[in-house]
Amino acid sequence: MSSWPRITIITPSFNQGEFLEDTILSILNQKYPNLEYFVVDGGSTDNTLDIIKKYEDSIDWWVSEPDRGQSHAINKGLERATGDLINWINSDDLLFPDALQHMALGFINNPEADLFIGETARIDLKGHIRSISAPPSILSFSSKYYILPIGQQSTFFTAKVVKKVNKIREDLHMLMDYDFYYRILSLNVKYKIINQLIGAIREHPLAKGYFRKDLCAEESARYRNSAQDNGLKQLTVEWIIKFLRVLDGSILRGKMLTMKLNGKKISGHGWSGSLITS
Repeated sequence: MSSWPRITIITPSFNQGEFLEDTILSILNQKYPNLEYFVVDGGSTDNTLDIIKKYEDSIDWWVSEPDRGQSHAINKGLERATGDLINWINSDDLLFPDALQHMALGFINNPEADLFIGETARIDLKGHIRSISAPPSILSFSSKYYILPIGQQSTFFTAKVVKKVNKIREDLHMLMDYDFYYRILSLNVKYKIINQLIGAIREHPLAKGYFRKDLCAEESARYRNSAQDNGLKQLTVEWIIKFLRVLDGSILRGKMLTMKLNGKKISGHGWSGSLITS
């Protein structure tokens, strides 16, 4: 294709040198012809700087300095981003092979959309797939009740919609991604489901979602209360959304992909062994 859309990827980082090289390679090995890549580090004291410098010729901009947390780091990247499509990939997460190409084609074929959402895998410490989730087709409904069964690693957004929602809220540290999508979807923007594996979230004891469960619960409570303010109890909404996901096939697709790929290993170099397509 003669003109691929520009895609900006931001990697916020802090003391995760154990995983950072894998993350960087999963992005650079896409070989996407119009990539803008930033690494925004919060002043790590481990081997992070050595890894960044190893790949700095392929990184468009990087910085290592104290910041106000992950949300602030992402916003620093968003301020510099020039891509048509944008996402952040955390320093312990991955992109699947050809993920950027799938997103670019979705963008080209659906110019009216502002949100592009693919399938997400959960992987263990070593990169083995444990489960896969497929996004539902009911996001316009579910987002009104603050439920979004989608993966941040697999959700890309347009540059023009960032200007409308004023970037990431820095007072949120766990659910800033979902808040960001809630605000985007509240504008009644169009979204496109991409039926491809896009991103992988790595589950490990040092992941923020594990050791800051208290903060996650606190921020989640804000949205549960908002859902009830919208006229339906949270539990009722969750059952309705589950039923609709059964009808649209997204739960079944996720289960089938999990059965097919459970235990397969993914890394910054791609699949271990033959590439298995979805």
